[in-house]
Amino acid sequence: NAAVAGQVERLMAVRATIASWYHQAGSMAYGQWKLKNNALTQEKETLERELARAVSPGGRLRDILSGYSLLQFCSLLKGNEALVDVYRYELIGQGNTDGQHYAAVILSSSGPVAVVDLGAVAIVDEAAYSWRQQVVVGNEASANWRNLCQLLWNNLSVALPQEVSQLWVSPDAELTRIPWHLCAETSPATSKLLVAQLDSARELAYLRLGRSAGMPQHPVFLLAGGIDFGSSSDAAGDRLEVPPLPGTLDEVKVLEKLAQKQEMSVTLLTGREATKARVLTLLPKASWVHFATHGFFFDEATVFQAGRRAVLVKARESLMESKETRNPLVESGLVLAGGSGNGGQGMSGRLLTAEELVGLNLMNCESMTLSACETGLGKEVTGQGVMGLRASIMAAGAKSVLISLWKIPDESTLKLMELFYTNLWVKKLPKAEALHQAQVAVRDTPYERFKAPVYWAGWVLVGDAW
Repeated sequence: NAAVAGQVERLMAVRATIASWYHQAGSMAYGQWKLKNNALTQEKETLERELARAVSPGGRLRDILSGYSLLQFCSLLKGNEALVDVYRYELIGQGNTDGQHYAAVILSSSGPVAVVDLGAVAIVDEAAYSWRQQVVVGNEASANWRNLCQLLWNNLSVALPQEVSQLWVSPDAELTRIPWHLCAETSPATSKLLVAQLDSARELAYLRLGRSAGMPQHPVFLLAGGIDFGSSSDAAGDRLEVPPLPGTLDEVKVLEKLAQKQEMSVTLLTGREATKARVLTLLPKASWVHFATHGFFFDEATVFQAGRRAVLVKARESLMESKETRNPLVESGLVLAGGSGNGGQGMSGRLLTAEELVGLNLMNCESMTLSACETGLGKEVTGQGVMGLRASIMAAGAKSVLISLWKIPDESTLKLMELFYTNLWVKKLPKAEALHQAQVAVRDTPYERFKAPVYWAGWVLVGDAW
């Protein structure tokens, strides 16, 4: 009704204001900044409660797993599927000297629940970190990967039911930053296993129980790339220059032609057309979405270095004085066009945050590709997945998200994306298989130009994969 629609519109406006205000930190006294931030947050939460009362009896949104037993949850899995839910734990009162451990719970529709210890967190995290450090600078790092898989995959894979050919993995902590699909390829017994990731077991329930299946009858493809970021001053008066990404224009042009051959309705936003207002208007109508732009993520002390798909932003030290103000949903997002389309808001007018994305209705979205630097990362909350871009997009209703775990070079990105969408739309392959075949093709490019994992392994599919 009109009242609810008005509240939704107001909630979106407040979320946008919160995102903009977050980037004003450092330009004024902390107490002044915090006072308004708290007021905005309170208004947002009040609107959320009012909307909850409007759509649900008693004002409580129903938990989709309410009343579900473990057996009932396992029935959501198909006969050839399994779910691996990774978590951290610590043994209490048993002389534990290793500190926290990783463990994996393996669920399937056909067998008993299996629990596999994956070793001490400190050892596993160090192995994962060492591998990533080698990979992102272009090394093959085969020995590092074998060491990591020996810790993670060897015991886990043995515990998988034999009939499983499709595997969901819900990783935790540092293990959200590795491509689990690569683990399966290390063993002949699991080399044909299709692997996709989830932020939580509950996300699987939403995919199976809460969303409609099937491709839309008249698909709409929304692309943004070759964006003119412009330049502006931040709230403190410092000039902020966002490096251009010329390779992304070639990327989206190739995909535009491919989609047109499939007789899709295509909207391509380039230059200064790719404003936040335009994107927010078009997103709810899109069946497929592809963003080729900078990603950003603020951490507590530093910002990402400049690179092909990283954005230079200023650390807000005054904001970081108090951890209670931190909001992961405004700390990650995508950079869009500068200029008049950002409403004169400077840098913040170009940042589409996870806070704003989570409030959209993306139920029409079959899949969203974030061809941006480290879009898979976010603030880790143990047991709750990664709070960032991908979690927000899935929470808004998108069926799947394709994200990158590190900065991937232009040339291999263009080749992989063309192959991925061709596999999807022309060969009609399931998403996970379409991605896997594209990655293998890029890896096996003649003369081993793209053999190193940095060129192809960092793409990860989250959500509905087959």
